[in-house]
This record gives sequence, structure tokens and C-alpha cells, in this order.
Amino acid sequence: MPIDHERILDSDSVLSMTYLPKTLTVLGAGVIAAEYASIFAALGTKVTMIDRGPRPLGFLDAEIADVFVSAFTAWGRAILGGRKHVSVAWDEVDQVVTRLDDGSQIRSEKLLCCLGRVANLAGLDLEKAGLAATERGLIAVDADCRTAVPNLYAAGDVIGPPSLASSSAEQGRRAVCHMFGVTLGHAAT
Repeated sequence: MPIDHERILDSDSVLSMTYLPKTLTVLGAGVIAAEYASIFAALGTKVTMIDRGPRPLGFLDAEIADVFVSAFTAWGRAILGGRKHVSVAWDEVDQVVTRLDDGSQIRSEKLLCCLGRVANLAGLDLEKAGLAATERGLIAVDADCRTAVPNLYAAGDVIGPPSLASSSAEQGRRAVCHMFGVTLGHAAT
């Protein structure tokens, strides 16, 4: 993704914008994408969300995600599910052009790329620990955040979505409780 932090933004550089764009394309449909798309839509920006999944917030119960879709589209905003971007480029005049795999294109003043974080496993020497990354480049864990090596735990971005600080903190608490035999949600006495 050719993020230039001026016209093609990520979730950090979007916070440095000096004006409200009239149009915004949001690539992705996870928590961060939905959050920013909602904020800009509420402020009057014409927002188009694009994602390869059939609906936004795919990890949520369908009924909950449907409430989001209903509210978002009621504002006159668009969600293009089941589509994938082929290219994103600044037209050298005034718009970002996003070409989709169905041959269509979306033009907008700005584009926000929210396609997820990449787990930083470099330097962890997973092989020496007896672990291997999954096909998606993550560390597989069970419900207690324990890896395939029983005395090793993982939490946060390295285990996958939702890659949010609050989720990572909860995963860490879950792992520590399991390590020390503390029932989740109860303080040790």
C-alpha cells in the first residue's frame, strides 16, 4: 500500500489531517476501520468502506454487525463487501483512485488503510522455543493464551485479531491467571 501520510493514510497519520475531507475510502472492515468510518460519516464525510469479507466486523455476531451496517448505510454511506482492492494510486490532481477486483473504481479525496496489523515475530526465534508461526504469520494459542509448548504463553498482536490494546491486556491477564492457577475474574487470596 503506497501510504504517503497525506492522501493515503494509516490509522496513525489520519490523526494528523488538518481538514475534514469531503470523501473518504476506508480499506478494511475491522474495529479500527469501522470506528474511523463511523466518526467521519458522523462528521458529514461521504465514506465508502471496502473489504474482502462479506460484511464488516466479521468476527462479531451477525446480528450485532447488522446493526452497525444498518446505522452506517442509513447515513447514506456505502459498504462494499466481498470486494478486494487491486490498486490504490493518487491521480496527481485531486483524488485517490481505488481499483477493485470487479473492475470498478472508487474515487475519493483521501483513503484510509485499515487492513490490520502485521505481527512482529522477527527476532523471537520461535523455532528454538519449539514453536512455528501459523499460515497467517501468528502464534497459535488456546483459550488461556497457552501455545503448543505448555509453559509458553502469547498475547497481543502476535496471536491475531482483535489487535487492540484492551484485548491484549485482557489476554495477558488471562494468561497470567492460568499460569498461577487463579480462576479468571477472581482475585487470589
